[in-house]
Amino acid sequence: MGQARSVVEVVSEAELQANVIELARLGGWLYFHDNDSRRNRAGFPDLVFVHPMSGRTVYAELKSAKGKLRPEQQQWIDALYRGGHEVYVWRPEDWPVLVQRVLLAERGVAA
Repeated sequence: MGQARSVVEVVSEAELQANVIELARLGGWLYFHDNDSRRNRAGFPDLVFVHPMSGRTVYAELKSAKGKLRPEQQQWIDALYRGGHEVYVWRPEDWPVLVQRVLLAERGVAA
């Protein structure tokens, strides 16, 4: 009999993305995701969030539990980070703490 996998291991990148976008909506964020990035330069993060009240901008690359960053993705992440931008690589195991903390932090920002 095979070893059971945790829920975190079976969440796909697409499922994670749907959950992250829904949480961002609840947190009041605007977001951008290019649904067809074949003509874009490779490696740009999956999602860009901007909070309309605070102006906070977050870049997020999403990966499944075992997904690996490609070199061009790491290059973008490193460049954004060096430029002082808030950039994350989120995996399903980051959901309960990091993703929720980041995307719900702006809920109390006054208009």
